[in-house]
Amino acid sequence: MEKVNKSSSVWRKLTSRNFVLLTNTELRWLLLFAAVLLLPIFWLLFRAIEPPPPKIVKISTGGSSGAYFQFGKAYAARMAKHGVTLEVLESSGSIENLKRLGDDQNRIDFAFVQSGISDAESSPNINSLASVEYEPVWVFTRPSAKPARRLAELAGKTVTVGVPGSGNRVAALELLKANGLDENKATLIDIGGTNALASLQQGKADAAIIVAAASAPVVRQALDSGLAIMDFDQADAYARRFGWLSKVILPKGAGNLINNYPDRDLQLLATSANLIARSDVHPAVAFLLLDIASEVHSRSGPLHMLKEFPNERNLDYEQSDESKRFFKTGRPFLQRYLPFWLANLIERLLVSAVPILAVLIPAFKLIPAFFDWREHSSILQLYEEVDRQQTLVKKDPNRYSSAIARLDEIELSLQDLDLGASKYIDVYNLRSHLDLARARLNELATSAKPSNAV
Repeated sequence: MEKVNKSSSVWRKLTSRNFVLLTNTELRWLLLFAAVLLLPIFWLLFRAIEPPPPKIVKISTGGSSGAYFQFGKAYAARMAKHGVTLEVLESSGSIENLKRLGDDQNRIDFAFVQSGISDAESSPNINSLASVEYEPVWVFTRPSAKPARRLAELAGKTVTVGVPGSGNRVAALELLKANGLDENKATLIDIGGTNALASLQQGKADAAIIVAAASAPVVRQALDSGLAIMDFDQADAYARRFGWLSKVILPKGAGNLINNYPDRDLQLLATSANLIARSDVHPAVAFLLLDIASEVHSRSGPLHMLKEFPNERNLDYEQSDESKRFFKTGRPFLQRYLPFWLANLIERLLVSAVPILAVLIPAFKLIPAFFDWREHSSILQLYEEVDRQQTLVKKDPNRYSSAIARLDEIELSLQDLDLGASKYIDVYNLRSHLDLARARLNELATSAKPSNAV
């Protein structure tokens, strides 16, 4: 079979819009070229699709005797049931937790921080998930006939304010400063937790300022020991002056019903424990942790009602999209009814399926048209070959025999074409065209004989 003239190149057929004249080989090369061009597009598409959630995440909490650490342990136990390992890391407190979240080399995903110690501008890569608990400013003193009711009364006293790097110390120093107290007006000791209580009970300190949730082991220890609690009679003034503080009431008998401790309602000042995260944390893990937080913190406590926490109040950092969605509609639909890994897998498949279907659906519609086009193309290519043979004989009558042989090959090839019924008429017309071409070639050969005889 004679090779097609090089003038019938792919480029010529494309630029002249003769797509139907492309041979199968030319079409395969063209499709391969298109695939090479599309591969980077699909690569970028799959890069944009959300990756699977990590199997291990980390949370920075606080000291082992604090509420943050206990919260972290409760989270970890529940996350393990969903196939996610939550590593609970101790720290000195909120300040250290913020530094850890900003460390890209030693990645920490989540942390607890006390409200009021920082703001969104100083930590742009951190998002708030929820406020999970009140953290009162407990001012414990030894029992006396006349317990202090104002921080100004601690002038000249020895006061524990919390360890460096803790939100406890930041809040304590801020409140003492507002009352004109500093290192020159009082003896401030940088210890906290159970060490602060021990110092108070041993007479080494006159007061201990502890910022912690009512459920914190150190607070329970202080309440069980019968220490006096400062009743802030200026609580409203503090709450208005410091936006990160709230006025809360410790009800009579909340510490011990049998001993009626305390023996009257006490006004306390409270910060909020905030659950925060890196802004690039995986959304599925963020939703899972929020759902678990709603289990851990939904119970009532001495300072709050049932299901008051977690909530969206008193957040220092920009609220994450996952948090907004969670508090508006709850956990994602699939995660409510399916195992975490399966729900996330289906969600990712759905996300990836949308752009793929956007390509495949039109493609499926084009497949029948494509096959019809290829059948029509194969017939038109034979028409072009017939016309080409006539052109060759017209230029060189000596090619008559080879041209007739080529037309016979074309007619035989019609038997091998696998065409649909809709192309029967086209085949019949091509056979008629072949008969006309043979007649035309005979005319050309006959008219050329006299000139050949000269």
